[in-house]
Amino acid sequence: VQLLLLLSTTHIHIHSVIDFGAKGDGIHYDTAAIQSAIDACPPGNKPCQVRFPPGEYLTATIRLKSHVTLNIHEDATLLGGPRIEDYPEESSRWYVVLAENATDVGITGGGVVDGQAMKFVVTKNEIKNVMVSWNHTGACSGDECRPRLVGFLGCRNVNVWNVRLREPAYWCLHIVRCDNTFIRDMSIYGDFNTPNNDGIDIEDSNNTVITRVQIDTGDDAICPKTYTGPLYNLTATDSWIRTKSSAIKLGSASWFDFKALVFDNITI
Repeated sequence: VQLLLLLSTTHIHIHSVIDFGAKGDGIHYDTAAIQSAIDACPPGNKPCQVRFPPGEYLTATIRLKSHVTLNIHEDATLLGGPRIEDYPEESSRWYVVLAENATDVGITGGGVVDGQAMKFVVTKNEIKNVMVSWNHTGACSGDECRPRLVGFLGCRNVNVWNVRLREPAYWCLHIVRCDNTFIRDMSIYGDFNTPNNDGIDIEDSNNTVITRVQIDTGDDAICPKTYTGPLYNLTATDSWIRTKSSAIKLGSASWFDFKALVFDNITI
């Protein structure tokens, strides 16, 4: 088994964002360096890890591509930028980390992806913080006009494990029209007073497993949705949830069938 593991790992391409010019000081934007490290991963079915050594990496939206895994060291933090210009023009693509139509993608490494939600707070409130909303720019409407943290849209074979997602300005982990998603051994934290900071939203996606996950957030923790098609085969087990909203929520954006859902051994 050890020999097989060695043989498999020797074929993984490894890129450090430092080698592509990232400063990791939490002050200067490292977006270009991070994206360059991702884009330098070879084409084809060759696995590639983009590694973040200890440090704080401030970034605008970064886009994953097929066969790329972000490996964030346990002493490293990826910080989402708080400015509207840090995100794409289309509000549907407002994520700190975004993968679209990709295969074999993921995040791991023990580190943190932080949306810096407190930088979006205009007025602190013990019930619901008043947040910056970018609807005044015309980019979108409503008071939920803020960036999500991590999004996988139309992807296959998604893996999110051994990572800490925290302080999203809006939804945290968004799985949309994906097939074969494995979320395990990781944690999500969102301040209790941050509105609409859902933990995991699973939307129109099939074959999803969530296990050994801790979610501590102010809004819905696990929220399956069916906007454009049915949702099949969702299993959530052996997890811990704390929320002042719904721990497991079905009903919002439920236009199509839910089938084969299992929730087992979850402490709420």
